[in-house]
Amino acid sequence: MYSENDIIDNVKQFNNILNEEQLSEVSNLIKKETISTSDIFCEKNQYRINLFENKYFTNIIFPIIKDKFEYSGVLTDVYCKIQSHIDNEEYTILSEDENSMIFMLDINDNLHNNVNLDELIKLSILKVEGRQKDDNILSRVCNLKNDELFLELTNRSSQFKDNLSCNNNDLLTFPSDFWKNNLIRNFYLEKQNLLDDQGYLYILPSDKNELIGFAYEHINNNCIKFPGFYIHKTKPYFRFSKCRRVSIIFLCKNT
Repeated sequence: MYSENDIIDNVKQFNNILNEEQLSEVSNLIKKETISTSDIFCEKNQYRINLFENKYFTNIIFPIIKDKFEYSGVLTDVYCKIQSHIDNEEYTILSEDENSMIFMLDINDNLHNNVNLDELIKLSILKVEGRQKDDNILSRVCNLKNDELFLELTNRSSQFKDNLSCNNNDLLTFPSDFWKNNLIRNFYLEKQNLLDDQGYLYILPSDKNELIGFAYEHINNNCIKFPGFYIHKTKPYFRFSKCRRVSIIFLCKNT
């Protein structure tokens, strides 16, 4: 048995866990491996790739994960799980063993590669000022010609650029004080709308109360650690994203 507090305490995430070279090699190796499925006619059956015999994942990537999470257990299996938008699944567990641990490495290198921090800041400035109709800044911005508008937005965005980030593997959680500034608030809302393709790992308390589960975003180069006996399911991207959800599952036994 485990509770909500157990989930909060035991589920951990590490973003940007691999460097660019390692992440690229992981993607390239996955593309070369053979994909299999146990039942091609079952809509809830995902495609998978057995990676346990691949030394790059067992001897290079897993030690990196162990080091980042300060984990001392042993590896028992590795595979890649692939979901398209129709590959929904029921809640399940990966191991009955309470000494088991899962590391789920999220891979998605084909989403939103054109995300641009400057453009997103400029969009946020325009939207905020468009709502402040009594602000003389709005009338000044609206009267600018295209080249003047571009320069104005560029100058103003530079004031925020050092404190904001928009990459395709950023966490989408809002900072605690994001609501104190309308422009910053709007920036995070626009960023979430842009990057969130609704791919998640859902984890439930052991009473299976689906009203109080926890959702963890599927983010490129992010790794999530959770006990293997936790009730969970992975949700694929929604249909209009045109992308498959790809996760590398490391099954481990605590020592």
